[in-house]
Amino acid sequence: MVIGTHHGKFHADEVFAVAILKQFYPDAKVVRSRDDDILSHCDIVVDVGRGKYDHHSTDKVYRDNGIPYASAGLIWRDFGHECVDRLGTSADANRVVQTVDERLIQAIDAIDNGVDLDRDPRIKGISELIAGFNPPWNSDLDENDAFDQAVQFAAHILNNTMRSELGRMAAIEIVKEAYGRREKRRSSNSTPFVLGRRRCSSSTTTRPSCMSFFRTDTASTASKSSPRYWVRLRRANRCRRRGPVKRDRSWVKSSASATRYFATPPALSPGLAHARPS
Repeated sequence: MVIGTHHGKFHADEVFAVAILKQFYPDAKVVRSRDDDILSHCDIVVDVGRGKYDHHSTDKVYRDNGIPYASAGLIWRDFGHECVDRLGTSADANRVVQTVDERLIQAIDAIDNGVDLDRDPRIKGISELIAGFNPPWNSDLDENDAFDQAVQFAAHILNNTMRSELGRMAAIEIVKEAYGRREKRRSSNSTPFVLGRRRCSSSTTTRPSCMSFFRTDTASTASKSSPRYWVRLRRANRCRRRGPVKRDRSWVKSSASATRYFATPPALSPGLAHARPS
């Protein structure tokens, strides 16, 4: 595989385009030239040559949000799915490709196409960081070596962005699964949790039979030995001794395992013997 692009000062769009292609063509050779005869021998040409992946023309391709494609966006549009599949994930590849385009590629394309982004110029973006790899005029660093360093840097950013999105999607699925299990448990219990006092003939009247509203699971002896059981029993007993109560008084709450009323309470301690139902 031979990848062609232009020589001279490089920008983030062709650097990322080459970095994307090198994800699955790691041994690809990069030829940097503007000579059409040299570029004609390349397997794929980006950002130069007036081909499919050269955006320097009047017939620009635009996204739905109005941001035009540059070489990085065009390559990512056609090869992004292969990059995601290369990571061996079962996540929705279309969603990952779209998110990476929105969070990373679109800004690179916009800047290369001269779109003015509303941001603080003091904050360096990806395009400025990539441009910093260009050797200054008085440097002895080879331009092609600097380009290779920029491609490696871009590859790290690309892989980190993809893995971050995959991790975020995996976390969302875990939360959704846990929420679904909780809803399933809640829907399987049709017994209401909040118990109300039996209505009387007036808003304030003599005490009701409080113990007839105290519910527990009589089929399970474990519930009768739990601390929560005795807490609810003491609350019911206190209601018996208060005398007249208002109709809208909140009543005893049962746990999710309470499913029926009981008529005969279990053996009570001497201190609770007077709490038997009337």
